[in-house]
Amino acid sequence: MGLGMIGGLLLLAAQDPWSLRPLERPALPQVRRAGWVRTPVDRFVLARLEEEGLAPSPEAPMDIRKIVTVVEEIRSEMGRPVHPPGKRAAALAVVKNPFAGQFEQDLMPLIDYGYELGGLLGKMAVAALGGTQPVSYGKAVVVGEAGDLEHAAAIMHPKLGKPLRDAVGGGAAIIPSAAKRGPAGTPIDCPIGSKDDVWSFPHFDAMTLSVPDAPAADELLVCIVVSESGRPHNRVGTQRLVV
Repeated sequence: MGLGMIGGLLLLAAQDPWSLRPLERPALPQVRRAGWVRTPVDRFVLARLEEEGLAPSPEAPMDIRKIVTVVEEIRSEMGRPVHPPGKRAAALAVVKNPFAGQFEQDLMPLIDYGYELGGLLGKMAVAALGGTQPVSYGKAVVVGEAGDLEHAAAIMHPKLGKPLRDAVGGGAAIIPSAAKRGPAGTPIDCPIGSKDDVWSFPHFDAMTLSVPDAPAADELLVCIVVSESGRPHNRVGTQRLVV
C-alpha cells in the first residue's frame, strides 16, 4: 500500500470518524415467531434466522461444571505503594459446549448461555469486590479444542452485555473482549476498559486468567472481570490526544 493511499484512508477516517458518531437505536424488526422473543436482541437474531429460512433450536439446559472466582488486590507497583490498594475480580464458568466437534449454523443456545452467564458471573464478580462499585469491565472465552471460535462470539456478543451492565450498575461503553482456542490450562488475557468512557486511558488494562483443568475439548471457559480502579500510577493522561 503506497503512502498516498494510506494518507487517503487517514483523511477519510478523519472526515468520518465512526467511533465518534452518536449512538442510534435501530427499529425493531418484525418477526413471525414473536412468542419466542425474550429481549430486543432476540428480534434481530430471529429476523436473520427467518430470512435464511431457519428456526431457532430448542433450548438446551446449560451444563456448568464449575465456577471459579479470582480476586487481585494490588498494593504496590514498581516498589511504590498503591493507596488505596486497587482491587479487581473475575468470575469464570466452565460450561459444556453442546456443539463441540460439529459445525452448527444456529448458535442460539449459546447466545442464550451468554444472557444467563452475563448476569450470573457479573453478580459474582461484583460481589467478590467486597462492596465497592466497579468502574471497568471485560469479558473473555477460551474454547476447548473441539470447539469453534464462533462459539465464543455467540456467548459474548449478542446478549451477555445487558445482564452484565445490570450487575455493575450500568455501562455506556463497549465491553472489551477476547477469545482463543486451547487445551485445559490455557491462559487468556481478559481486556478491561472503563464501563462508561471507551477512551479512558487509565482503565485500559487486562487480567490474566486460567483454570488448570479447563476447558476440556468439549467445554468453554467463560470469564467476566470487573475492577474498582484503573491501572496504578497512571502516567499517560486520561484521554486520547488530538493531533
